[in-house]
Parts: sequence; C-alpha cells; structure tokens
Amino acid sequence: MAEAVSRTEDRDAMTCVVGDDAVAVGLVDRLAERGSAVLVSPDTDVVAEAERRGIDARVTDVTDPWALEAAGAGDADTLVAAFTRDERNILLAQIARTRFETPRIVVRLADPELRDAFDDIGVETVCVTSVLAEELAGRVV
Repeated sequence: MAEAVSRTEDRDAMTCVVGDDAVAVGLVDRLAERGSAVLVSPDTDVVAEAERRGIDARVTDVTDPWALEAAGAGDADTLVAAFTRDERNILLAQIARTRFETPRIVVRLADPELRDAFDDIGVETVCVTSVLAEELAGRVV
C-alpha cells in the first residue's frame, strides 16, 4: 500500500481508462471533471472524438506493455479496462497488475461467468450485463 501512497503524494490521483468506444470516452469525460484522467485507445477515431471534447487521449497498441507505459498507463493510480471484449480486459488487468503494479484496477465485464477469473487476479469488476439487466427490469416492473 505504500506504493499507492507514494504515487499520489505529490500530485492528484490519475486514472487511465483503456477502451475503444463511447463508454470509455464518456467515462474519461466524467472522471476528468473530478481530477486527472486520460484515455488510451488503439482506435484513432475514438481518440479524435475524445480530443474534440477536450479530453487527454492517446493512441497506442494496448496489447504492448511498453506502448501502454509510454502512453501513461504505467503511472495510473487506477486503471479502468473498458473494452467490450472481456479477453482484452483481462490482458490489460494482468499487465496493470504485474508490470505496472497499479494500485486499483477496475474492469468492464460482459460475461458474468468470467467474474472469477478477474477475482483471481485481484481486480474489481462492473458487469455491464448484470447492471443493464437490473436497470431494464427496474424500469419495466
């Protein structure tokens, strides 16, 4: 835990959102209102849209740990893996945990059956399938 403290002593906590769709852009947009946030994406169109909104966004190969580090992901206090593909998110979570020793990792999860795989590497999950199903059911009932 000392690592988490030393990362934030001299600056505001930084969140890095790694994703390639409107959810990732919207999340960084909201987080930037509260502090330091950056979007890292392999998709040039997503980065262009984020930049149009005034968001700090960077294009990089998100499967390459060195490229992620150069894009700022290695300095994050929190990394959010926000792709629609669970396989890509687990790869990012593993890179953040093992290479960057990121103190907090939050993962967008589509398949609730995979929650245990993320729990095994000590990351938080938000299952969009469960959240959306609950929200829709609440509006119908």
